[in-house]
Amino acid sequence: MFAKRLSLALFATFLTSSAYADCLGDVQSIMKGMEAGDPYSIEMNMESGGVKSRMEGQIMMPHSFRMKGEGIEMVMTPNGVWMSQGGPLQKMPEGMREQMQGMIRQGMNIGLNSIKEPECLGSTDFEGTTYDLYRYISDADFMGIKTLSKVDMYVDDDSRPVWMVVEGEAMGVKSLTRQKITYDSNITITDPQ
Repeated sequence: MFAKRLSLALFATFLTSSAYADCLGDVQSIMKGMEAGDPYSIEMNMESGGVKSRMEGQIMMPHSFRMKGEGIEMVMTPNGVWMSQGGPLQKMPEGMREQMQGMIRQGMNIGLNSIKEPECLGSTDFEGTTYDLYRYISDADFMGIKTLSKVDMYVDDDSRPVWMVVEGEAMGVKSLTRQKITYDSNITITDPQ
């Protein structure tokens, strides 16, 4: 269950695409830049069906991440996947890493190709800073779950997403997710001890 929830959360990160001609190309370029760019930390505050939750972690695309949320933790490195549900991290069976990477790649591809009604809105102020704002609708089917989302993506001067606000609906349940992305070349993710 956590792996599916984590996959959906990571998928939301890669919903970011926007388009109509040049706007689509710009946003796809921004998202592809995340795949090869600096490592980053992410804070996600979600409300779904009246229930609030929070996840945070560090990501080094495309091979490593560490995510924590409400008594649950998952780590992936080139050497495997570890999970915990309140206790110590336990290494998962061989093949879990390939499965997780496959879900991440699938989410990225769906995110880049599921965009409708894109708008490239130029400079706007958000959370006390000026960003370029991209807005679009994402209409996607991921892991058998149909999602419809309105996405506001705030991009910094280096053409990197730094805030995403996603109003979504899946399986009849509405949700609001706010993601803060902070880039940091000093982030490292190692195998748990």
